[in-house]
Amino acid sequence: CRRGDGIYRGDNYSDAAGRYAGLTQALGIAMTERNIPIESVRSNSELCELLWKLDVEIGEHVTEDWYKIKTTSFDSFGADGSGGRFILLPDARILYISSEGSAGTLANNLLEFFDLLSGAPYWSDILHFSKGGVLSYMQEAESLRRDDESNGEDWPQSMIARFREILALGPTKEGYAAILHSRVKDGEGNPTVTAPDGSPYESLFGNFKPSDNPTWRNA
Repeated sequence: CRRGDGIYRGDNYSDAAGRYAGLTQALGIAMTERNIPIESVRSNSELCELLWKLDVEIGEHVTEDWYKIKTTSFDSFGADGSGGRFILLPDARILYISSEGSAGTLANNLLEFFDLLSGAPYWSDILHFSKGGVLSYMQEAESLRRDDESNGEDWPQSMIARFREILALGPTKEGYAAILHSRVKDGEGNPTVTAPDGSPYESLFGNFKPSDNPTWRNA
């Protein structure tokens, strides 16, 4: 990522059309696409900085030997603090490969992924406490995590607002668990992800339920 200039310079747009027009002009994409090229992200310092604060470090594609993806092409555009990789697939979906042997689709495209990151930056907890993908557990985990007092310190609202303003994402959704559940569950068309020895990666759905978290038991 190049650091220096941001996409916007404090412009305020009065409506969605203005925001999308500003996005189109700044990033050179068609409004009807409602997506963003990964190179436009890589080349923008402000987006890179904000994504880093959301635990996604944007970088150039790298070839690694700790996972194999059976697809014609892909772009490993980012990493998180735990060593997981974010992969852009040829059909625009975002595949996540954790450092602990799980993999799956998080979003249908980059903008949907960025909406998830900024609307539910604790998305990994929603998956971790899903008991194998039970939607009601995911919704419970989201509610509990959303009310956590540490959120304001970890992800200041001003930072979230700026990130969403840049990308014209609009207000955050009331809930992300259902969308995340759908993306992970319906990722049957995903390319196969395996370890170097050929063993398949597991689902992103964790094996715990919210009550297994001692800090949530009395919530």
